[in-house]
Amino acid sequence: METSEDRYEDYCQAREGDAYLRHSARFCVNTAPPLEEEHAEFCSGDVLESLRRERDAARGSAQVARLRRFVLLAEDCVLDALGGDARRELARTPSRPIEARAELREASFLARGQGLQRLGYSNGAARARSRLPAVDVEHWQREASRYLELTEGIYAEECKRVLPALGIPETSPDSAQTAVVDHLGARFDELFPGGRALQCLSLLAGPMGVDPGRVSSLRFDSEEREGRVPGVAPFTIEIPHHVVLSLGVSSGPSAYVSTFFAVGRALAAGFTAESLPPLRRRPFDRALPRAWGWLFSDRFADPIWLEEFPAGRHSDALLRAMRFRQFFAQRRAAGRMLFALRLAEIPAGSDPRRLADQFTDLMQLATRFAYAAPLYLEMQDAELGAMDELRGRSFASALAEHLRQRFGWRFWRERAAGELLKELWNTGSSYTVEELAEELDLGGLDLAGWIDSAARGV
Repeated sequence: METSEDRYEDYCQAREGDAYLRHSARFCVNTAPPLEEEHAEFCSGDVLESLRRERDAARGSAQVARLRRFVLLAEDCVLDALGGDARRELARTPSRPIEARAELREASFLARGQGLQRLGYSNGAARARSRLPAVDVEHWQREASRYLELTEGIYAEECKRVLPALGIPETSPDSAQTAVVDHLGARFDELFPGGRALQCLSLLAGPMGVDPGRVSSLRFDSEEREGRVPGVAPFTIEIPHHVVLSLGVSSGPSAYVSTFFAVGRALAAGFTAESLPPLRRRPFDRALPRAWGWLFSDRFADPIWLEEFPAGRHSDALLRAMRFRQFFAQRRAAGRMLFALRLAEIPAGSDPRRLADQFTDLMQLATRFAYAAPLYLEMQDAELGAMDELRGRSFASALAEHLRQRFGWRFWRERAAGELLKELWNTGSSYTVEELAEELDLGGLDLAGWIDSAARGV
């Protein structure tokens, strides 16, 4: 007999499959009914009332925990379905002016806020705290502020050194030029030829026994098609049997870093234990899948890993540029966290536009780049996704240090390091990043390691 968990998995598979088809340009017009109609049980929230009754009547901590998670995941389905028209329009016309994009994002944000109200939450912060009650939001707020304050002088000096080399003016660069930081200009493109990122990744993953080309559950789609979305994205259509990487072939450092990030996420899904129930296979703590991605992609800022990268006479310049790229991303993430908390604390369903100027101020402080006010929702959601980014990045940094201490500076050469990763991936979404950190005795997650790294020199 099909259970509500089975139907939830059916919905997840349909959602991931739909996203994959759009990303890979396998169809231009979807003639199937919208997911919101086809899976109305979850998208409309029809299932919530019965799940809440089951949760309230449950006995035993394991059953209560399972149903509590299911209720929260079912709420995610409702919230994700709201504002769907606006999100689809954004996806169809990515090049529309930022003011028009802002209007669509505001519509989606307001719809999600009204959904939070219907579900009984006063605002996005209240739901974030309800979802992961053990996560200390104020701790991450303090960490973000402390990190920005203690690394400000170091970051300013690095901007003076690196930005001119990338062709970016040191004074008042605008946010459009952050793409230059991400791609490192065109200085190193010859080191990162198109279509070779996966071969490069094999140098990292192969000796650990997790070479993605040899993992039977992973499939790669790199066929050239008109309309394919640039970049790389993993789609976990059926965990663990059917994980697809849609590869838009491109060159340059950002393409390689993105590929490493996507493959890290895909490997975690591909090695998830088949015996786990759907609720523990599908992501729950949003920080965790991204952490697996950063564990791999951060190696491009690891001087030991870059010693093995064929950069030749450009190796010193590449290392400095990659370390600055990471420094910039970390400070941007901290700035986003501070703004996200302000955004999440406004009453659910209220107009977010009054906070746009605060966004520009915080991002200027964090990155020294001028962000236009209409971009204030480009990297945000109605809850605290930016906090999950900090948590995921912090866990990835702490885990990499643990692997170095346990298996050596070149831990990626050790089969035992891969076995540990497979053991962690096998647990699917059973744990949060904080619980895994405790299990591995990593200590409390914070940004102290980032501060130390900056103080030692980028």
